[in-house]
This record gives sequence, structure tokens and C-alpha cells, in this order.
Amino acid sequence: MHKYIGNIIRFNRIKAKKTQQEVAAGICSISHLSKIEKGVYLPNQETLNLLLERLGKKIDFEQERHSQLSKLIDDFYYHWSYSEVSQMKLTIEMMEKEESHYIVSDYLNRYLLAQLAYELNEKNYEKAESLLYNLDNLEIMSNADISKFVVLKMSFLNKYKDSKKAAEYAESNENLIVSDDKAEYFYQKGLIYSYNISPSLSLIHMNKAYESFGKGTNFTRMITCKSVMAINYSRLGLMKEAEKEYIELLRMLSKFRNENMLHETRYNYGIFLKNANRYDEALVVFKSCEQYFSTKEEHQCLLILAMWETKLHLNDLQEEEILEFTSSFKNSASKCKLHKKYLVYADLMILKSKKNEKEYYRLLETNYLRLIEKENSYIEIRKRYLDS
Repeated sequence: MHKYIGNIIRFNRIKAKKTQQEVAAGICSISHLSKIEKGVYLPNQETLNLLLERLGKKIDFEQERHSQLSKLIDDFYYHWSYSEVSQMKLTIEMMEKEESHYIVSDYLNRYLLAQLAYELNEKNYEKAESLLYNLDNLEIMSNADISKFVVLKMSFLNKYKDSKKAAEYAESNENLIVSDDKAEYFYQKGLIYSYNISPSLSLIHMNKAYESFGKGTNFTRMITCKSVMAINYSRLGLMKEAEKEYIELLRMLSKFRNENMLHETRYNYGIFLKNANRYDEALVVFKSCEQYFSTKEEHQCLLILAMWETKLHLNDLQEEEILEFTSSFKNSASKCKLHKKYLVYADLMILKSKKNEKEYYRLLETNYLRLIEKENSYIEIRKRYLDS
């Protein structure tokens, strides 16, 4: 009998919303069932059949079926690691059709982990949180499953909870990461440190991830590593290093022929040029992205904002364009549910373009700065708009 039988019983009992007393009644003692679920005892065939029958389940031991279940999981992780969204979705749908087999097999843990990875990728917070809870409640996991769980929980904490907590969790569980997950572990740590904690530490971990992904020739992850590195070089004021990364990225992506990644990198390079006060070059780059992002609401909104500010610096925003820009931006912002601060920022740009300084500073102090949550962002914005 396989060693994950306790997880199978526990998962199906919780899924059926039954207590241990309800499941054990007339079959075995509650304490015996508890030890079975924890993997302390392995039930005999008769007890196992009775418990599963009460839960409305039956274990399928067909070897061919098991190999199919395993292959689907392997296929999913391949698509996941290469950010192949459509193939990932197709594979997870095929896996869900086999759910009744997964939840009574040795692959239960891997199935739940794959679902968690998918829901995180789809930004489905509630489903991801529920899966995380289910996985936390499983008593038995292999070293490989624990390693994958740690990496995915790092991502969850960083996206939905607190980056500092994610960093603490990552550091305290590094010893649980197996070799197959080292690259992804460094990659997630790089993302965690990138925005809210330490750009310099992000660079260290992204470099490690880049080297590890390179050994496995995962070009997609390598590109993302380079992109995050370029952004953090810029944040640290290392502009030559940042531009070098962007130029190399664009060269690599022109050969890779991934239109989405190419235009996202172009957009980020435009932001870099704008922040370096190279407005003419920035506008050319933004213009090259305009048509592609016209079908992508959130990117279109941010691109309009970047082009707007760039034109203001170039004094190239005509009076009649102001209302057009405002209308386009606010329409895009409301569609993609961007943070309120973007809409306030649009109002600020209108006031700035009309040189209404009194109202501009009032709105900045009363609305925009109040919406800035991070201390470093507050200081950066205040320095840029109030102290200059």
C-alpha cells in the first residue's frame, strides 16, 4: 500500500465535510483513524476499503492510469516554467477531468501543488488561499513536494500578503529546497526583494537564478530575470548597467520572437529613458509600443500615462490633446481597475500642464501623497514634486 494513503483519507474527508467521528464510526476508533491520516498507521485492505466506501471513493491501481496522471503533471510544470499560458490552461483542464483519480492516488499532493501554481499564475487569490490551506493540512509530503510547496508559498506571500514576511519565510525554509527547485527559489527571492525590500539583494538572487536557468536552457525565465535585473540596476542609479541589460534583452527578444515580452521590455526601456531625462528617445520607444498595447487594457493605460508625462517634459502636449489624453487614460484606468492613485495622478498632470500650481499642490498633498503606501515612494514623490 502506498505511503500517501493518510493524505488521501484526510483530503477526501475534509472535502466531504465529515468529522473523524463520522468516518470512523463502526470501522475503527477515532484515534486509529487519526493515526492513519497522519501516516503513523497503514490500514489493512479491509479497513481501507470501508473508509473509502464511506467517503464514496475507490482507489484505482491501474498502472497505465497512474502513468497518465504523472505525465499530465509533468507537462503542466513544463508549461508553467516556460510561461506558456494557453498550454498551461489546457493541461490543467485535462487534469481537472481526472480529479476523481488524482484524489485517490499517490499524485494527490502533486495535483494540488499544480493547481496552486496555476491559480497563482491566474491571480485567483481565494482559490490559491484555499489550496494553500489544504496543502498545509496534509500530513505527509515528499521532499520534492515540500520544496515545491515552499516556492509556491513564497510567491503567494509576496503577491497577497507581505514581502517582508515572504522574505523571512524564504530564508527560514531554504534548507527544504531540492536541487530541481533551486533556480525557481532564487527567482522568487529575486522578485520578493525587488520592489519593497532591497534592489541589491534582488540582483544577487536574480543573477543566481539566471545562471541556474541558463544551465537548463529555460530562455523564458532567463529573460524575466534580466528584465528584473535591469529595473533594479536603474533603481540603484546604476544607469550604464541598466541600459546594458535592456539592450541585451531587446537583442535576445528580437531573436526569440515573443511579441508580448518584447513589447513589455520596450516599455520598461522607455520608462528607463524617461527616468534618465532622455525624453526624445523615450517617446520614440513608447511610440513603437503604442499599436501593440492598444488591445491590452492595463498596459495601454500605463503607456498613455508614460507618453503623457514624456510629452509634458518635451512641452509637446498641445492644449487640445489634454482632454483627449485625460479621457483615454481615465477610461483605461477604470476598465483595468488600477489603483486610485493613477486617476489622481491624471488630475495632477492636467493641473501641471495648465500651470495651476495652487490647486496642483493642494491635490498633491491632500490626495496623491496620502495614497502612497511605501515610505521610499513617498520620499521620492515629495522630492520630485514638492522640494524641487
